[in-house]
Amino acid sequence: MALFAEMEECNILPNTFSYNALLGVLGRCHDLRVFDVFTQMKDDNRSLTAPSPSEDLMLAWETENSHNRALPRLQVPIEEEETDVDIQEARIGGKAVNANLDSYLTVMDASKRLQLPDKAYYYLDEIRERGLKLTKSLVIVMLDVCASSQDKAKAFALMNEAKLSGLRLEIQLYNSLLNVLAEAGDAQIFDELKKLKIDKEGLGLKPNIESYNLVLKGCLKMRDVENALVIYRELCDPQSPLAGPNAITYSTLFDLCALEKDVATATMLMDAIKGSHVPVTIHTHCRYLNVFVAAGDAKAVQLFDEIKRNGPAPDLDAYNIILRYYLSKKSPTTLTAFEEMKSNGIEPDIDTFNVALDYAAMTSDHNRSLRLFEELKTRGLSPDIETFNSLIKCFAQSGSAMVHKIFEEMAESKIAPDHITFSILMQHKAGCVSLSTALDQQLVQVEPHPNSPKQGAALPAGASSSGGYNRIGGGRPAGSPSAASSPLTLPAIGNNRNGRF
Repeated sequence: MALFAEMEECNILPNTFSYNALLGVLGRCHDLRVFDVFTQMKDDNRSLTAPSPSEDLMLAWETENSHNRALPRLQVPIEEEETDVDIQEARIGGKAVNANLDSYLTVMDASKRLQLPDKAYYYLDEIRERGLKLTKSLVIVMLDVCASSQDKAKAFALMNEAKLSGLRLEIQLYNSLLNVLAEAGDAQIFDELKKLKIDKEGLGLKPNIESYNLVLKGCLKMRDVENALVIYRELCDPQSPLAGPNAITYSTLFDLCALEKDVATATMLMDAIKGSHVPVTIHTHCRYLNVFVAAGDAKAVQLFDEIKRNGPAPDLDAYNIILRYYLSKKSPTTLTAFEEMKSNGIEPDIDTFNVALDYAAMTSDHNRSLRLFEELKTRGLSPDIETFNSLIKCFAQSGSAMVHKIFEEMAESKIAPDHITFSILMQHKAGCVSLSTALDQQLVQVEPHPNSPKQGAALPAGASSSGGYNRIGGGRPAGSPSAASSPLTLPAIGNNRNGRF
């Protein structure tokens, strides 16, 4: 954004390319300002015309400053920008601003990343209104949006629209459709795979390994072990046109075993991997290790020791998994392993610190909790609701002033308490007092649920009960109270309307 503002200060007008580049950065950074910039881009719509006298001066300046040298401007209709490669290159140096398919694709991808499917659907309607043709990339992004919102009706409607528009259908598009069904845990995914295998629509398409892995992902969502093993055996069949299961296949099956706490099937699968062409990576070891941790099986420690002894070297994921095992056993090795990973040069993430904080809370180690919290902030990590709940768990019993400070930290981080926060505090009389004090000082407040006057709901940071945001980008409007004094929201407490105890 600073570079974009610098262009304005230098009297350099942004063009389609610079707008699209900025939209891409903001989208990848999950920055809500992407929508403001896109609106500005559409408002800033300029035709590609011959340079004015002032533009001639700018051309001279750009020529003198080689790092800002412009490409030749071409006088062509804007619509041709969409298809002509030479013109696309020219627009980089030109002064045209036109929200094209690249612009829409970028902002729709941002909507997906920010989990705002309605935004993406709104922009898709704009594309239709403008008469722009659907592209494969755009359909895939929209199918990913449908997957994130588990909206199979819109996904199938979009596929039909793509067919009617004359878009060439490829297996990648069908795999995106399978992903929608997989995310939704919809059994229709088995029928769609069958249609692909018999080429029911006569498109000459056959499922690939990604197709089968997506069906396995659906089995994972449905916890359908039986059909997952059917798919696995089909892939292992010597008559299969595919090369057999790959690493993703086995990882998905391991995750299914972890859900079912099925160490026997997991062991069988690991033996199969070792006798196949599939490389056993640290990721494979992690998924396998996770099965034993989920089952609370003591063999998890042995497996982790084997990884350290024989390689590949354990990574962050491996340590986070074994830390969860030690925590579940209330073992002091939790902290030993935590320090070991740091000494091995592995940077802990917020999940790592949350496990360590949970152990400190479990042992009522107040000093360690505070040290860990300061360390994670020093490392540039952002605490999440689990972090704060672990801290509250540590201090709730004593009801010390630290609980009040934790609420202040939550307010500053714009993280609203959840039902777990409430539950932890209600377990202790001192915790109830601390929460009541926070309510009195408006660090938290009760927000009535829109569907029921007797219920409440925690709002995300920066959100209002109407569903809007105080300011796009997460900032506060001028004149608003500071973050520390901004009230956060707790679920309504029983039928007590004022939220007091």
